[in-house]
Amino acid sequence: MPKGQHSDKPTVSTAQKHKHRHDNQATTDKLYIFTLRYQCQTWSLTKSQERK
Repeated sequence: MPKGQHSDKPTVSTAQKHKHRHDNQATTDKLYIFTLRYQCQTWSLTKSQERK
């Protein structure tokens, strides 16, 4: 019998790990978008200062 099928504990822990990883991924995406926006703002600020 393969490991993880003799009881439902591994199944539960796997589901929890998967959910946790999914939450982390969502957070990472938000951070990534936030960082991109911040970089764009900083870049446009720098460009406008260079023009003066």
